[in-house]
Amino acid sequence: MLNRLIAAGLLLATPVLAQTGVLVVPAAEIAQKVNAAATSSTIATTDKYISLFSHRTVDGTPEQHANWTDVMVVQQGEVTLTTGGTISGNTVDAKGESHGGTLAGGTTVVVHAGDYLQIPAGVPHLMTKPKGDFHYFVTKVHI
Repeated sequence: MLNRLIAAGLLLATPVLAQTGVLVVPAAEIAQKVNAAATSSTIATTDKYISLFSHRTVDGTPEQHANWTDVMVVQQGEVTLTTGGTISGNTVDAKGESHGGTLAGGTTVVVHAGDYLQIPAGVPHLMTKPKGDFHYFVTKVHI
């Protein structure tokens, strides 16, 4: 099931890279990219989608995206996800992307391998307390 969700995400999120438009990323390359990156490695980018393989071993910082919905599938481990609430002390760039600061309030849930997450644009979110090396696949969908 998890492999099907990841494969579906890849098919939906990848740009037309060749005449056929198909992109296949072998498992060995995924593992290499995830393990080599500090937090994430980009698979493909278009004006409508950004696909990433990510991992987290330490707490993240609050994020809020003005024009991107995050769609994630947890591949390995678990993490505490807080959504909603109010971010303060953050920076916002010219594209409306908010990073840093602190997140007060919100709803907290622990997510595990196999879980699917969808965080709409404009919703503050934060990942904390990763257990081991937390791996997840992310597709950022431009709205």
